[in-house]
Amino acid sequence: MTPINFKLSNTDTANIYSVLFVPVLVLIGFGIKGTFFGSLSPREYFLQDRINEEFQARVDSIYRQTHNHNIMTLKGKSGLFEVEGEWERKFRVGDSISKRAGSLFVEHYRSGRLLEVLNYEDLRKE
Repeated sequence: MTPINFKLSNTDTANIYSVLFVPVLVLIGFGIKGTFFGSLSPREYFLQDRINEEFQARVDSIYRQTHNHNIMTLKGKSGLFEVEGEWERKFRVGDSISKRAGSLFVEHYRSGRLLEVLNYEDLRKE
């Protein structure tokens, strides 16, 4: 049996190498990024996202966002406040909510009195 002899063009060789090695290089890049530049855990990402929220208003209505995982939403004059699942039973129309940017605390008022202070750090988001 005689071996088959064939030659690849430079273009074909470059295409084969790119198909084989580019995905490997991309995976290595993601590994280096996560190792050296630190990646946020799901909990850290959750807390970082919540710390920037701000909402201070009386709750005018409560509804569910069907297009956003059916999340319970409080609507007030200053906008919308999405409620975490663990806190859904706590709020009523007419309550007042105060969540300041830079804080992880949500102050919940009813009838002009502070009912409770909710803390995002108490939620388990892993």
